[in-house]
Amino acid sequence: MSISILQEVSLPSDAAEQIRALFKPFDFSAAMAGLLECQSPGWIFADHPTAPTVAIASTAEGVFLAGRTDIPEVQDAVERFFKQELLTGKVLVKSPSSLYLSVAPSDWRKHLARFAPGHPVAPTPRYHYLCTAVVHDWRSHVPDAYAIRRVDHDLLKRADIPDLLLHQFPVKRLWGSIDRALASAVGFAALEGEEVVAWCTPDCIGGDRIDFACATLPSHRRRGLAAATTSASVEAALRMGFHAAGWMCATSNEASWRTAERVGFIRMSSFDEYYFRTSAAR
Repeated sequence: MSISILQEVSLPSDAAEQIRALFKPFDFSAAMAGLLECQSPGWIFADHPTAPTVAIASTAEGVFLAGRTDIPEVQDAVERFFKQELLTGKVLVKSPSSLYLSVAPSDWRKHLARFAPGHPVAPTPRYHYLCTAVVHDWRSHVPDAYAIRRVDHDLLKRADIPDLLLHQFPVKRLWGSIDRALASAVGFAALEGEEVVAWCTPDCIGGDRIDFACATLPSHRRRGLAAATTSASVEAALRMGFHAAGWMCATSNEASWRTAERVGFIRMSSFDEYYFRTSAAR
């Protein structure tokens, strides 16, 4: 066997079923599902176009490495891909400066120090949640000083909108335009007067699932705004026809997973994610 590079694979293709089988451990990711269904941006690279033994997917939620770990030539090809493509930020969708990586099987972990020399290699345990019905009566729990409104054209075009909201709602990266984003997905924000102080926006779409993330400005936390905006967003998404909403967070982020559980998200699984800064961040 002689494997020198990982090649880009276009889907659908003759390798589609084999590729899907390799990435089965990452069913928790809507971005992975969206890439496989050609709904979301990203790339898939494999050691063989029709009979892959290893593959790497770069998606809107991060990078996923799957396949056999016991073939030296494959290990060498993955190492070169890490150093030339991933750690340089060239093929990263989420952010060119940050590599968020999940692997399957777990044996890949023992090779990561070799693939990313000089980088700390430590996993961040994360939870995966799904919600098919909102249980939080959010309308009765919005503080009097606040209003919950849908994220729309007017809100996104405001000059005073928080930069973090625009970063979390990756309109151009995932949908190409505001019109397409708002037609495909939904989010809600909390306002105090005219100031946007909290929001829940879609991370990505895959199949009949939509993943969400939320944030609240520090001075407005502990008032139920994250649960309110998330509940409103999930309700609207389910009405739009999505079967479920997804949520992922670090196991150490108690505020995040408690918000998810308050809304009605059910913990489905846990997984490890590895973080590396790329040369594009320097």
